[in-house]
Amino acid sequence: MNDALTKAKATRCLLMNLFLLPGAGSLKGGRRMAGTWQLLLLVIGTLMIVPMLLEAINQFLSLYKGIADMAETGTGDVPQSLEGLQETLLSVWSKHAGLTLGGIALTMASWIWGFFTGFSLMTEAAEREVKSQN
Repeated sequence: MNDALTKAKATRCLLMNLFLLPGAGSLKGGRRMAGTWQLLLLVIGTLMIVPMLLEAINQFLSLYKGIADMAETGTGDVPQSLEGLQETLLSVWSKHAGLTLGGIALTMASWIWGFFTGFSLMTEAAEREVKSQN
């Protein structure tokens, strides 16, 4: 635990965990183990989501390229219909669904854990303030 923990510092730690990066506020508040694990969960979860995002972006870019080529030449077929794009994206989803959902779960766990750690830092700071006043 951190001896210099004040209400203001604990509030900053909670806000860092919620709005900046889960684990950063925990580390700042002296909770090294929790902060390290929160950051690790966030990184792993994000990396698990990336393959699906990259493949979906690739599909949209190929659609855009096809439309741009068609507009440039003035000839050719429409590269992909909306239904075809939906089918493609559904196949991307079915291919990466498990990994993506696991990544979302890890990322959410990191944010939730960061909230609880920040909240416990605020509780600890309030208790210290009460003890120092007595």
